Amino acid sequence: MKERFDAVNTPAEVRSLLIYSDLNADDPARLRKRILSGFEVDPVKQNPKRKVYRLRCPDGTEIYLKLFAGQSLLQSVFRFYARQEYLAARKLEKAGLPMIRYLAWGHLRRGGFCLSEGIPHAVSARQYFFETLVREPARQGEFLSRLSEVTGQMRRLRIRHPDFHLGNILISPDTQQLSLADPWGIHSVPLLLKKYRLEYCLPWVELYGSVPEKLLLDGLEKAGLAGSPAEAEKLLNEALEQHSRRILRQRGKLNARILSGKSKFASEIELPEGRCSFRHTEWFAAPEKLELSPRWHAVSYKTEAESRGVWLDSFLQIPPLKNPPLARLIAPDGSSKLFYARVDS
Repeated sequence: MKERFDAVNTPAEVRSLLIYSDLNADDPARLRKRILSGFEVDPVKQNPKRKVYRLRCPDGTEIYLKLFAGQSLLQSVFRFYARQEYLAARKLEKAGLPMIRYLAWGHLRRGGFCLSEGIPHAVSARQYFFETLVREPARQGEFLSRLSEVTGQMRRLRIRHPDFHLGNILISPDTQQLSLADPWGIHSVPLLLKKYRLEYCLPWVELYGSVPEKLLLDGLEKAGLAGSPAEAEKLLNEALEQHSRRILRQRGKLNARILSGKSKFASEIELPEGRCSFRHTEWFAAPEKLELSPRWHAVSYKTEAESRGVWLDSFLQIPPLKNPPLARLIAPDGSSKLFYARVDS
């Protein structure tokens, strides 16, 4: 049985897909037995092209199911996403890179899926840093050293990673081990060109302004991306400029996503006072409660347009704002408000 991408939405539909689909794996019989032992299903994230589910098994382990939407016939033949991601992950694992373990891949009626092994208690490096380490400066050096080690491994193997950022790196708080989470697009190159070295710098760009600059420069040197503090500073500045240009090119699309109220940036709901968008965390998780806090202070604007630019700019600043607006309310009369955490004087 091959379900359609848009027909797999509930736990029952996930179970049906995995029970009846062919699994391409090293040991499909063993994996099939594990699946048949049962599991609980939690949705993790989704967009029009991908869905991710967490499968919690009776033995306490976790498997992640990633579904891919349909591709054109030509793409399905030469670049079938599920197969390519599985093969890329296995190749990187054999090369010695710290990679999450991919278990299998399979077909949907239109599209495909991958199964990968969960790492106990692991979270994205972005979440770990901004939830914990941003307030613990003494531990930031160790984190950056581990980031440098992984980056240095890829550099030495001449591995290009076109989507290297903190959200695509997992960390186990128990062991502090970093693991690459999304192998799509990662591949070997004959020469590590300057543009590929700049791609390695994105995690340092994400941390710019949140850790001392010297730690960032030391990390770039330890990774072998620069040979001296001056060269590291030049490389970091180039990476920051490149990131700013990318944001500028994509600004229209990013603005639309933020204002949609259904993106990784913000969630919008209807309140008695009007439409209200709530800012997500630095690691793109929605607040536990979508409600205005009496502890926030409001800045009022006569129109929706007057607050729009401030709201949009606050998501795209490098370095990030120290006290960005946490919510934006648009009242029925067209006026608007931005809400901020109170800063003790």
